[in-house]
Amino acid sequence: MEFKKQLKWVQKCLLLLLVALLLFGRTTTEAIIALASDQINVEVDMTSENVAEGIVDLDEIDDIESNTNEEEQEIATENEKDDVNPETEESEEEDDLDSELEDDEDEEDEDEEETPEEIIISEEKEGLIVEEGQIVRIVESGHVFGMVAVDAGGTLYLDGGTISGVVNVNGDGAFTMNSGRIAGSENRAVNIVGANAHFTMNGGVVENNHSNLGGGAISIAGVNAHFMMTGGTISNNRSGLNGGAISIAGVNAAFIMSGGVIEHNVASAAGGGVSISGINAAFIMEGGTIANNTAIQNGGGVDILGTNAALIMNRGTIGGNTSNRIGGGVSVTGRNATLVLGHGTISNNFARQSGGGVAVPGINASFVMESGLIQNNTAHLTGGGIVVSGFQAAFVMEAGVIEGNGAAHNGGGIDILGANAGFSMNGGRIAGNGAARNGGGLNISGANVGVVLGNGIIEGNNAGANGGGVSVSGITTGVVLEGSTIRNNVAIGNGGGLYFFNTQPSWSSTPVSSQLAMTNGIIDGNMANLGGGIYLNEATQFTMTAGQIINNTAHNGGGIFTESYEYVSVLNGGAYANLVIGPDGVFSGNVASEAFLPPVNPEVTTIATRSASIFDHPLNNFDINFRGERSMPDVEETTPETEPTTNTQPEEVGTMPEVEKPEEDEGEDAREADTLPITGLNPTSMVLAGSGVSLISAGSILVVKDKKK
Repeated sequence: MEFKKQLKWVQKCLLLLLVALLLFGRTTTEAIIALASDQINVEVDMTSENVAEGIVDLDEIDDIESNTNEEEQEIATENEKDDVNPETEESEEEDDLDSELEDDEDEEDEDEEETPEEIIISEEKEGLIVEEGQIVRIVESGHVFGMVAVDAGGTLYLDGGTISGVVNVNGDGAFTMNSGRIAGSENRAVNIVGANAHFTMNGGVVENNHSNLGGGAISIAGVNAHFMMTGGTISNNRSGLNGGAISIAGVNAAFIMSGGVIEHNVASAAGGGVSISGINAAFIMEGGTIANNTAIQNGGGVDILGTNAALIMNRGTIGGNTSNRIGGGVSVTGRNATLVLGHGTISNNFARQSGGGVAVPGINASFVMESGLIQNNTAHLTGGGIVVSGFQAAFVMEAGVIEGNGAAHNGGGIDILGANAGFSMNGGRIAGNGAARNGGGLNISGANVGVVLGNGIIEGNNAGANGGGVSVSGITTGVVLEGSTIRNNVAIGNGGGLYFFNTQPSWSSTPVSSQLAMTNGIIDGNMANLGGGIYLNEATQFTMTAGQIINNTAHNGGGIFTESYEYVSVLNGGAYANLVIGPDGVFSGNVASEAFLPPVNPEVTTIATRSASIFDHPLNNFDINFRGERSMPDVEETTPETEPTTNTQPEEVGTMPEVEKPEEDEGEDAREADTLPITGLNPTSMVLAGSGVSLISAGSILVVKDKKK
């Protein structure tokens, strides 16, 4: 170290000489150089053992000092003659040089500072503080009791050891858990409280912890704090409020999960597994499993409570969770909160009220299903798979599958009951769901709800009452069928494919109506008591410009059953006033178990011709419900012609008599027996009111061979 100081002194002298050369010229500078050289030699000699041996002549040193003084006086005299003040300039230069040398010394001191040593904890220890700049690692044999604090700038690793207490991560401190165990804390396991603090869990177990507040195991409370979980297990923790396992409460806080398991945790409020309550907080799920957690309130698996908070589920599974209220799997509770489902799975969850898989009760909250699977969830009330109950809440289905879900009341697959809510289906499949009451696949009961069925398939669903595929009972609700397929659904009551029953509110004396518009799409192979394809009440206006209603089956109205009509005695213009059928609408293969003669008396002639020409036969209850005189019995029977009858209910949905077309090769007599001329109806061309469709009445109908005696 002494040699370094001497070397620095030499460097300083050389710099002074350079300055002198610039200021005083060559002659004076040469003298200074000689003087400096002698001084350096003396300095070096004095620092050696020569001093101790007496080799250095002290008188010589005195002579050198005397010569130095004389040289300095000469330099001062010359400066005065030239009106130059070199001392001031030299002093400034020396100050600069001193500053530079001090900086060099500081840099050397920093270089001499060693990298902080890693502190290893391999034994039992009471409490731990990881200070700024420290790196502490708890290894397998290490066990820390009580509180662990990671200060700003500190780093803690848990590699196989045990912590029996809470870990507080402050400031921008960092905690990484690769293995080991955190258990038994009464104030949760990990507190990420500092702004920008972070916790990474790659393995290990966090279990049997408790908190009277949010986050039984982990709380992410700091602004911009984040938690990343790639592996490990968080289980059997309990919170007094939200987040049985994890609470994300910080503003802009984030939880990213790509692996691991969160299971068997309990929240006394919402979010049995995870609660997202921070403003703009986010949970991004790229993998892993959230299973068998319980919430006393909403969101058995996950509750999205914060304003503008979001769960983006690209992969992973949320399954087997329970909510005592709504959202067995996930509840989107916060204002403007969002759930986006990519390729993940939400399955086998249960809600004691509504939304077995997903509930969206938040104001302006939204659920976007880009893909994925919502399967085998159940609700004790409505929305076995999904319930959308928030004011102006929305569900957009772009793709994916909703199947095998069940509700004890309405909406086996989906229930939309929020006022001014919306549902848009642009793809995907709603299949194999069941409701004990209405809407096996989809139930819409909210007021002023807008529904667009743009694409996708609704199939194989069933309802114990009405609307095997879709049930609509909300006030002034509008539904547009643009291209979806509704097929092979069953309702024990009415509306196998689609049931539309608009109700008049008790608080309004003004008549209201709902709108059903079919611009394309297919309603195929559905079955019900009334209206195999579609059931409409009087307050529903149905406009069909294109599409197909085919192969549906009912007791009355195989294709469509509408309440806006009168049997036998029909007032002109009064019946079917809520139907507008365009020229591109296709009816084919629909069947009703009761078939009637086409209308023949003058009162019903107009209604017959208005409805007949869009089919290959006159109005006869197959495509659109009509009741007149019953069809003639088989020619072999002698039963007298039946009188007009009132509506009767079948013992079993879908039972119907055999339908046969006349055999062409049996001769004229056979054809006469199987067909019946229409009297009172001449081939007439007229226009269907409100549609501009030209109609031509037919001359014969198919006769059903009624097997009733």
